[in-house]
Parts: sequence; C-alpha cells; structure tokens
Amino acid sequence: MDCSHHQFIKEEILIPLDLNNTFSSLQEVDLDDVMSGYYVGIEEDMKINENGMLATAQDVEYL
Repeated sequence: MDCSHHQFIKEEILIPLDLNNTFSSLQEVDLDDVMSGYYVGIEEDMKINENGMLATAQDVEYL
C-alpha cells in the first residue's frame, strides 16, 4: 500500500461519508473550528493534544 494510514482512512471512510471536516492531525485544521474534547477528571481541553482524529461541529452533527 503506497498511502499512509491517515490517507487510507480519508480516502476509504471520510470522503465516502462526506466527512470533509474531520482531520487526523492538528496541523490540518484551525483549532477554533474544532469541537472541544473533554474527559471527566481532566481539566485541559483534549483537542490541543494529538489524541486521535478531530472533527468540526458540522461533521459531528452529521453523524
């Protein structure tokens, strides 16, 4: 396979589902557009760490 894991997810899952505002890296998105993440007991906003995929409210609402 010539593409990266993230590229595969984008091409095979995100694009077919029209999830055009879901990203695999903080470098791909303006953080002001991404929903905040939280976990009970952790005060820091989880979106500022590379903890997995990020999505705008538009894509989260879509699902």
